Amino acid sequence: MKRNIIYVGLDVDDTKYHGSALNKNTGEVVDFKCRPTMKGLLG
Repeated sequence: MKRNIIYVGLDVDDTKYHGSALNKNTGEVVDFKCRPTMKGLLG
């Protein structure tokens, strides 16, 4: 069974969340910013 490992980093401040995710198998990196609300994280 091949595992798909994704590493995620998150930086939180008063106005935005800044994040980055790395897919170890493909090398794909996804950066994102969102408002510090539950809706912002899920959307």
